[in-house]
Amino acid sequence: MNPLGMALGLAYLTGGLVGQALAARRGVPSGRWWWCVVLFMAATVAGARLWYVAGDASYYLANPVEVWRPPIEGLSFAGGLAAAAACLVGVRRYLGLRLMPLLDVVALSYLAGSVIAAVLWSSPVSLQAASGGLAAALDALYATGLYVLLWRLWLRERSAGRAWGAALAALAGDAFL
Repeated sequence: MNPLGMALGLAYLTGGLVGQALAARRGVPSGRWWWCVVLFMAATVAGARLWYVAGDASYYLANPVEVWRPPIEGLSFAGGLAAAAACLVGVRRYLGLRLMPLLDVVALSYLAGSVIAAVLWSSPVSLQAASGGLAAALDALYATGLYVLLWRLWLRERSAGRAWGAALAALAGDAFL
C-alpha cells in the first residue's frame, strides 16, 4: 500500500469527521455531508493529478496509461485546490449553506486533514530549508501549531469567515516553510 494514499485517505477521513460535527451545527444531515466529502476527495485528487500531468503533457500524451497507473506519483496542490473551489458552488447548493459558513466548515476540515497528512506522509518542512535537528523541531512546531489553531477555532467558531481566514493564513505560512 502506498504511504501517500494512506495519508490522504486518513486525512480525508479526519477532515470529514471534523466537518461532520461542524456541518451538523448548521443543520446539515450527516449523509449529505459525507457525499460532499467523497465529491471533494475525488475532485481534489483528480484535479491535483491532472494539473501535474499538464505540466509534462508531451510525456503523458506519448504514454497515456501513465496518467492513472499505480503507483501514482506527482500531485499538484494548486490543481487540487482549483478542483475543490470548482466544487464549492454545487456543494453550497446541495447543503443549503451560505458561502462563508461553508468555507469555515471546509477550512477547519482542511486544517484537521493537514495535521494528519503532515504527520503520516512526510515532513511538512523542507529539508533543504532546515538542517539537522532543526527540521524535526520545525515539524513538531508545525503540527502543534495546526492542532492549537484547529482547537481554538473549534471553540470560538461563532462568526462566519473567521476559520476560513485563519486557514488561509496557515496555508500561506506553510508555503514559506
